[in-house]
Amino acid sequence: MKVSLSIIIIAADVEKTIRRCLLSCRFAKEIILITSATDQTISIAKKTVPNIKIFPSITDTQGRFNYAL
Repeated sequence: MKVSLSIIIIAADVEKTIRRCLLSCRFAKEIILITSATDQTISIAKKTVPNIKIFPSITDTQGRFNYAL
């Protein structure tokens, strides 16, 4: 059962850990990834959670945080 919850993940180049992170969020109704990744993070995320919402982000940490809010 999906919990009526949205999870926002702010990440950059995390191709080694993004799959495990997303799998731990499977209970949520919606997963949003805000990223400025230049590695395989986005393609791994799309394969792991086909309905994930991906938004490009500003490159600085504070900018990503503000975008998520």
